[in-house]
Amino acid sequence: MSPQQAVLKGLSWRHAARMYFGASRASTTRTVLGTNARWQSAFQSYSSAAKHVFSRAANGFASKEELQFTKEPQIAEEVVPDREADAPLTSQINPTLSDDTRYTFDPIFLRDCCSCERCVDPSTTQKTFETADIPLNIRAASVDVQHDGSTQIRWEPDLPGFEDHVSIYDASFRDRNRNLKSRLEATYNLQGQRIPWDCKLMKQSKMSVEYGNYMDSSAALLSSLQHLYRYGLLFIHSVPANPDSVASIANRIGPIKQTFYGPTWDVKSVPSAKNVAYTSSHLGFHVDLPYVDNPAGLQILHCLEASSRGGESLFSDALRAVKKIEQSRPDHYFTLENFPVTYKYHNNNEWYQQTRPHIETTNSPHEASDYAADAGPEALQLKPSIKAINWSPPFQSPFLVNVGNTAPLPPAADDGELPTLKGPQAMQLADNDFRQYLDAARHLKREIEADEAVFEMKLEPGTTVIFDNRRIVHARKAFENWREERWLRGAYVDTDAFRSRLRVLRAEVMENRRHE
Repeated sequence: MSPQQAVLKGLSWRHAARMYFGASRASTTRTVLGTNARWQSAFQSYSSAAKHVFSRAANGFASKEELQFTKEPQIAEEVVPDREADAPLTSQINPTLSDDTRYTFDPIFLRDCCSCERCVDPSTTQKTFETADIPLNIRAASVDVQHDGSTQIRWEPDLPGFEDHVSIYDASFRDRNRNLKSRLEATYNLQGQRIPWDCKLMKQSKMSVEYGNYMDSSAALLSSLQHLYRYGLLFIHSVPANPDSVASIANRIGPIKQTFYGPTWDVKSVPSAKNVAYTSSHLGFHVDLPYVDNPAGLQILHCLEASSRGGESLFSDALRAVKKIEQSRPDHYFTLENFPVTYKYHNNNEWYQQTRPHIETTNSPHEASDYAADAGPEALQLKPSIKAINWSPPFQSPFLVNVGNTAPLPPAADDGELPTLKGPQAMQLADNDFRQYLDAARHLKREIEADEAVFEMKLEPGTTVIFDNRRIVHARKAFENWREERWLRGAYVDTDAFRSRLRVLRAEVMENRRHE
């Protein structure tokens, strides 16, 4: 309740004043902060008068009428009894907007967010304190809203060595942290949801950027990479017929990922090929490098020479495929998410091997844009998101499970949700449902290879394609080298480097627009 309400309920003037200043140690105090100009104006006029009145009240000089001197603006201060008399004191700051929306900040969260020069080194941009050292009983000793909308908070007790420290939160802090979604967007600078596509949608949405714009314009690069993030597929045209062009395109995004194939590599038909890609045969749908611990996030292919017949590139959105399976056959989705599949490259004095399911999910906020779009702003939990789809039949090796046993899947819970198994549990599951896996894998293959799912394009010299290697499966039709040799030059870039560039570009472009 507010100080005025506290007085009207018979609390002492001194108690009401202590509530206002956050000085009561007998209870948990929640202080309201403003967020918009209208609130700040109301608060400032209220604040200056209220401090005078409540300071008088604290000394027993203010009358009851004085404490009712004005209508309370969008401000309230609540007293919540401690659960135990000797429990650690906490102070939760609750911004109440003009629409009566209230957001609660834990004092430990607020103290940890402080980015002043004492808390975050301006040179290294790294924290100078450890979260674990924040006192459990930390509380806001004072809260002051400034004319520019920022909020200053003094803490009691503060971290050791931070005497006389004041945390300052700019006016946008509350908007950035008003709910889970806004915190994720502010922290990860997300680019919107990934958009599953079929052939029809890709023909409508296909993006091809001119090489010069891609290389020279930050705005063009941002637009291109945002499209790549959402659709997983981007084309660049008018690329110089130079083997080094692919490296220039890759470095525009981030450092080239080094693999045993080298920083860049050639895709062309060669005798005694060490990889099926280096033949002229049909190459089925697959992702690259499923046999390494951290597969490349982006694959870049620059066409230097095209075959006269065949060699068309095929692309299919595996994200769309698994989302369709999730809706139509959740049992198949469950199997694809849990059944361990082994991938291996053992050739040319190299031996790489990994075991992973076809669908990898994560609770990491890195994929937050793909959590339920309909989730309300007050959602407290992240929903698992599809991190990657591992579909690479050419590189599968024999299964590690006992394929002689068959058993039904574990029963669903009362709410219909299938259990999610990881590690040894998943291996035990695999021991018992190899037939179930085969049925689910066939389903995934059908969705990936369906005519309506496949986007076909023959890469011509001067064209480069960039695609999300953790989502888009690619294939190639057989070709003949009877007149010209088909020659692609390739490179990889890690997902982290791609997202880093995207965040920096977005911040840079937005900052430039503010100064225009």
